[in-house]
Amino acid sequence: MTEIELKIHGGGRLEVHGSLAAKRLLVVLSRENFRRDDPLMARLIGYFAGRRRTVLRYESEADATLRWINRPCCDDLPGWGRQASKALLLLLRPRRWRYFSPRHRQEVSSIAYRVRSLRELLAWLGPGKEIAVLARSASGQVASLIADQMSIRRLACLGYPFQHPDRPPEPQRYRHLERLRTPFLIVQGAGDAYGGAGIENRYRFGPGTRIHWVDTDHDFDLPESAWAAVLEEIGNFLFPDAVSPVAVAYSSSGLRPNA
Repeated sequence: MTEIELKIHGGGRLEVHGSLAAKRLLVVLSRENFRRDDPLMARLIGYFAGRRRTVLRYESEADATLRWINRPCCDDLPGWGRQASKALLLLLRPRRWRYFSPRHRQEVSSIAYRVRSLRELLAWLGPGKEIAVLARSASGQVASLIADQMSIRRLACLGYPFQHPDRPPEPQRYRHLERLRTPFLIVQGAGDAYGGAGIENRYRFGPGTRIHWVDTDHDFDLPESAWAAVLEEIGNFLFPDAVSPVAVAYSSSGLRPNA
C-alpha cells in the first residue's frame, strides 16, 4: 500500500492498493464516521485488491483532519481533555488552523464541499481511466450527484441515506436519482433507519439503478457467513466482464430494477 498526500481542494489523503498506472481504478469512499467504518473498509479493500484491482481509498482534507485529531488514544480522556488534545494536535499543523473556526468545520462537513473534493480527485486521476466507485452512506449521495458528469463507469453504495431518521424529508438526498444514468447498485439493509424495506415504493430511480436487499442495518453488522455473497454481488456489478454471464444474473429476490 502506498499513501499519497494530495494537494487538490486544500489537501487530502489517498491510499493506493495496486498501481495508479492501471487503466481501471476502484475508488472507495467511507462515511464520516470513519472509525466505525474502518473494519468494513478494510474488508472491501482486501476483497478487491486480492482480485488484482487497483483500489484507491480517498479521504478529503476534512476527513484526513478529523482522523488526525480524533486519536483513539484520547478516547478515555474527559470531554475537556479530548477538546484540549484536539486543539494541541491542530496547533502542530498550521495549514489546518482554520479548523478552529466553527464556520469552516460546518462548510467542510457539507455535501457541497464533499462533491467538490471528489470532483477534483477524479479530475486529478486524469483522462482515459475507467473509474468505478464504491461508497458508504452519504458518500454514495456525493458520488451519485456527479457520476454522470464525471463519467464514472459504475457506482455502488452500501447503505444509501435516503432519509435521516430524526429529520423531516430532505429531497436533495434522493431527487437526483430519478435522472441518474450511471449504472448504480444500492446495497441496502432491510432494517436501515436511513431507508429500509419499501424504498422502491417511496422514491423514483433511473433505469440503471438496482437495489440489493441485505438483512442488516445501516452499520452493516453482518455475520461472517453473509459477507461472501454481498462482496460477490458488488464485485459482479462493478466489474461484470470479469465473471461469467451466469454470475451476473440478478435473482428475483436480490437485485431489482426500479420503475
